[in-house]
Amino acid sequence: MPARRTDWGKILLDLHTGKIGGEPGKALMSMAALLLLFLTASGAYFWAKPLLIRRRNARRCVPAATPPKADSESNPSRSPAREPARV
Repeated sequence: MPARRTDWGKILLDLHTGKIGGEPGKALMSMAALLLLFLTASGAYFWAKPLLIRRRNARRCVPAATPPKADSESNPSRSPAREPARV
């Protein structure tokens, strides 16, 4: 007598079409699918949230780049040039 092999593809197809468990089985599979989607989304959220917080805090802590000083600021003996009045 040959060894029996389990055809997992047929079992899964029967489970999803309702041949195993009928309507309650289909409802149970739908609930399990929704739970799996929720767990995946919440896991991605809990994984990404600390990364985003650290990235935002790192941007706040970096001092803004200061522009280079002009000649008049570095040499106080020279008087700064006057800008024309804006109208």
